[in-house]
Amino acid sequence: HLPIQLQPTSELMSLHSVTEKDILALNKFYNNVFLDIVNETSTDGRVFFPTEKIFRPIMYKTPFIVFGPQHFLHNLRKFGFETFNEYWSEHYDSVLNDNARLTTVIARLNDISKLSLHDLKAMHKKMQPISDHNYNVLQNLRRDDFKRETFNE
Repeated sequence: HLPIQLQPTSELMSLHSVTEKDILALNKFYNNVFLDIVNETSTDGRVFFPTEKIFRPIMYKTPFIVFGPQHFLHNLRKFGFETFNEYWSEHYDSVLNDNARLTTVIARLNDISKLSLHDLKAMHKKMQPISDHNYNVLQNLRRDDFKRETFNE
């Protein structure tokens, strides 16, 4: 059933920022999503700039794999978030070269795609405590939490 295409509305077509109402409208789609593949805006260099792209699956309590800059997941964990390394290798987070990191992410997605629907449902249920934890961390984040000097190692 992919790609999902939303009917454009005047509100969505405007040049204004996406509103909270727009984001909340996505919930009906996330109820049927096993995994969000997050492609962060910045993917190279020594930067940690989390965007709405990573916060969306956290808000909807959905597991994620992130293609972002090296050590993105490592830095996300510094805020108290948990990731899903118990369920698939997150080695890709430490790969320096963008192309090699993307290749490693694709390999993880290929591994996951080979699982049966039964196994995916069972895995999703086991991952729920991580998703609940991340949701709670997100709810308690404040702007001042992002004023650390450095995140990358």
